[in-house]
This record gives sequence, structure tokens and C-alpha cells, in this order.
Amino acid sequence: MDNPAVIQTYGNTKLPESTPDRPLVTFALFAFNQEKYIREAVEGALSQTYSPLEIILSDDCSTDRTFEIMQEMAAAYEGPHEVRLRRNPENLNVAPHVLRVLREAKGEFFVLAAGDDVSDPLRTKKIIECFQETGATGVHSGCRLIDDAGSIVAENYVAKGGVHVRSWFCADQASFIHGATSAYSRRVMKYLPEKQYNIHGEDGLLTTAILANGLTIRFLEDKLVDYRTHAAALSNSTAANRDFNSIIAHEKKLSRAVASYLELCDFARGAVERSADQAIDKKEIISRIDKAILRFSFRKMVYSPSPSVRMRALLKCRTFEDLKFALSRVFGLSFFARVKSIA
Repeated sequence: MDNPAVIQTYGNTKLPESTPDRPLVTFALFAFNQEKYIREAVEGALSQTYSPLEIILSDDCSTDRTFEIMQEMAAAYEGPHEVRLRRNPENLNVAPHVLRVLREAKGEFFVLAAGDDVSDPLRTKKIIECFQETGATGVHSGCRLIDDAGSIVAENYVAKGGVHVRSWFCADQASFIHGATSAYSRRVMKYLPEKQYNIHGEDGLLTTAILANGLTIRFLEDKLVDYRTHAAALSNSTAANRDFNSIIAHEKKLSRAVASYLELCDFARGAVERSADQAIDKKEIISRIDKAILRFSFRKMVYSPSPSVRMRALLKCRTFEDLKFALSRVFGLSFFARVKSIA
């Protein structure tokens, strides 16, 4: 059995009663080793104008002062919201961390935030209005891109993730939920896996659950989040991959991404097979997912620590790009990084 998280409660524990017009909402902030940015992120969470609001500040077993700063701010909070501070006893990774917190949350809707981003005070209010007007299961919004120091890099940032998921379901860009600005109805919980998937990003998993079951996603154009780019960011790092060590780090990150996508493919395939939605073409969607599984399985072989497995990957090349990718890494990541850093 999993070790329980450490949980402390602060603020107003007697929230206004939840009603159809003003349902209880959970604003969940997820952090891991973000001591440099966490204060601004927590300030954004505590400044939300919507009520009734349960705020969960959750730390994924950080090794820096992230949790201590969250604890100090929660203890000093005297506002109208209930604040629950929690800490995982071991690092779970992003998606398992998010799913665990959602299963503990009390809200009818979940608004998610990262420990290095900043939410506008009106974010929850506008998101809930969108849910109520559209009946959507998932909502995401516009955002501004900010740098390490908080200066604006792009006034209107457009996330371009979810290429594979969108291709499976023939969905447009607005139909893939941008994790940094995401929010969900509680009914998505019905479609989430019991199995522990070690998927890097929760947005791919949750978007897949929604699209596989014929539910709807809405995009709100309001810029409700300052989305931060910096060298340590998980999905939008500014680090340059030019020297040996940074190339090695980048390749290891790509290797983990391949493993994560294979997990997502496994979940997606099962979600489509189980779906009761008659409007989706199960056979065609599963065919697309199976093609993705072949592609990621090939890349997993290329990143294998075993030289013989990497050599076998050469036999599975289908295109010139496959051959180029496999040949450049057939002698291992150290050799690849040395050659690339010199080049």
C-alpha cells in the first residue's frame, strides 16, 4: 500500500455551501524543486476571487525549500479559502502526482497550476463560467509566456503540444488541453485509469480520456496564466543543447519521453476499446495508436543501453529519417554526444 501524504489544513475550513450556481471548486497547485518561483505561484493561487474554493498546495517530495516556502505561506494565510498543504513521501512524477491529488480533491471542478507559473486572480471564476455555459469536461485558456525573471516574452503564447493525441482523434489544436492552463470537470474521473501509468504529462492522459469518450473540450481565449520558460522547465526549457553534458541530458530526456509516450499509447488503446461512444471510429483510431506504438518502440530500441538491441533497431528502419536517427546513436549516447558537440 502507498505511503500516505503528509497533509495540513489552513485558512477557512467552513466554506460557503456548494450550490449548482456556485459549485465547490478545487484549485490544485503542483510543485517539485521550484523554490525560486513557488512564492509567486502560491500567491496566484491564494488570490483567486472565486468562492467556494478548496486550494491544494501539493509538493512531490522536493529536495530544495519548495515545501518549506509553501508551508510558511499557507500558515500565514487568513483569507476566505480552505488551504490544504500536502507532501508526497516519495517522488511520483507528474501524472501520478496529479491523479493522486484529484482523487483526494473535494471540488466539482478542478483547476490545475504548476509551481513555476502564475495564475490570474480571475482565473477560476472565468473557467467555471466557461464550464457552466458550455457543459465541457475540459477547459483550457490563453496565456502569456514569461521568462525566468518574470518579464513577458510573448503576450499571447500558443501551446502546440499533443501532436500524437490530436492525430489519433483527428482533433484540432484547441482540442488538446494545455496542462499549464488546464481545468476539468469531476466527471473525467470516471474515465481515468486505476493502473499506475508513469506518464510524464497529465494533459496527454486527461485529454485522451476525454476525447476517447466523446466528451468536449473548450478553449477560453482570456490570458489567465503567466506560463514560465526557464532552463529547468519540464516542457519548455530554454537550455541550449550544445556541449557534451547538455546533449547527454537532452537525449536522456527524449528517452524518458519515448517511454512515457508508450505508456500513453497503452492507456489510449484501452480507453478507446472501453469507450461507449458510438460516434468514434474505434478501428481507425486504434490503427493510428498501433502505428504510434511501432514508432515509439523503435525509438526505445535505439535508446537501449544494450548495443545488440541498438543494432537490431537498424533492421527495423522504414525511412531515411529512421536510419539517420538510429545510425547516429548506434554506438551509444556518449559517442553521439561527443560527435554532436564537436559538430
